[in-house]
Amino acid sequence: MTDAQCAGFEMPCETRWIDRLQVVKKILGRLLHTGFFHIFGAGTINKIISALLSIVVVRILSKEDFGIYSYVYNLISFFVLFNGLGATSALLQLGCEAQSNGAIASVLRYATKVGVLFDLLLAVFVLIASFAPMGFPESSLLLRLYALYPFVIFLFDIRIMIFRIKLYNKQYAFITNIQTLLLALLSIAGALCWQVVGLIVGQYLAYILSGSIAWFVGMRLRVQEGEEADFDFDKKAYWKISVASSINNGLGSALTLVGVFFVGLFCGNETAVAEYKVATTIPFALLFIPSAVVTYLYPYFVKHRDDVEWSLSRYLQLSMVGLAAYGSVVVLFCVFGGSIVSLVFGSQYESATQAFRIIMIGFFVTAALRQPTGNLLVTQRRLWFNTATGVISLLVCCAACAALIPIWGIEGAAWAYTFSMIAGALCSVPYYIFVLLKKREGGIGEK
Repeated sequence: MTDAQCAGFEMPCETRWIDRLQVVKKILGRLLHTGFFHIFGAGTINKIISALLSIVVVRILSKEDFGIYSYVYNLISFFVLFNGLGATSALLQLGCEAQSNGAIASVLRYATKVGVLFDLLLAVFVLIASFAPMGFPESSLLLRLYALYPFVIFLFDIRIMIFRIKLYNKQYAFITNIQTLLLALLSIAGALCWQVVGLIVGQYLAYILSGSIAWFVGMRLRVQEGEEADFDFDKKAYWKISVASSINNGLGSALTLVGVFFVGLFCGNETAVAEYKVATTIPFALLFIPSAVVTYLYPYFVKHRDDVEWSLSRYLQLSMVGLAAYGSVVVLFCVFGGSIVSLVFGSQYESATQAFRIIMIGFFVTAALRQPTGNLLVTQRRLWFNTATGVISLLVCCAACAALIPIWGIEGAAWAYTFSMIAGALCSVPYYIFVLLKKREGGIGEK
């Protein structure tokens, strides 16, 4: 377009394009300075490594062994859902709201103590649960090996949470990359040496080593910042956030787990479990994208929680971009689904293709609407609404699994997951907008 074609504009086209490029450069520079690309890049690297780990493990273990491992890992994941009784979520929220290092340190100490005690109790429950009848006889011993797994995960998570609170995004990205790389290398090494048992041992070692690195980096930052005095924070608010977040995170994550459980229950064979697990691997791995975006944006939405116009406009922008971007990804993966599954996991898993396509639809709803909105509702302290939404979604998922898996097998489980995501989005999106609009009118308080 020439200057003549731009008649009626206040400035020549070349100047307008230069101004636009300057705006884009400024935005990109701010994102780089505030650590967005560190977090997003770390999330990308981590999920690529995690996906490669899943692919390698699928090929190292036999189809039957992979089915048994998936079943047991799915069981321990139910316990991990309530890891630390929401201590990390409460620490993140109260830490972002805190005005001093002393307040953050006090919440950190309290959250660590509560989380450690709860996870030791959780280990006892895992051991007791391992003696109950299970779908496969080999599951009991493997579940006992996993008894302390929630505990080591919590110790790592609580140590890296301080980096998010203080916006040390570079350090956060570095530690999470180290953790993922160690998890992949040690898990593969363990699986090659001792199959499923070695895989579990490798997972333990990865969390212990990466947690030690996080502790060392955190100590160096504390020395630079100086001493942190004790601070009397609101413990009632802590428990309100921690318990609600534990329930909400548990309900939300359970939706990715119940499918494997019901497939094992209704189909009753390791092969079906392995195929459904393969069908979920790529869609669930792709959830790192909305997770990375929310990880970066969450502290800013907390700081602007009372600025309704800012929150509403940024939320609408986030949703529009998400619908377009994730929609493109889903179309691509659905069109080439068969080739992708066969290429990545091998021709023996080609029967999982249709379930893979269905779960990709569920991924679209989750990534574009449900997951970001659910997290942003927490910034407005709407935790119990998230609980209700999680209960509704879980009931939809369980009911659909019971009705559809006996008829359609793993495709039925895939539809159950997708229906539950749609139900959650239909609840959370209108309510978040309602909360902001009512807050602007001054007609609604914290729940």
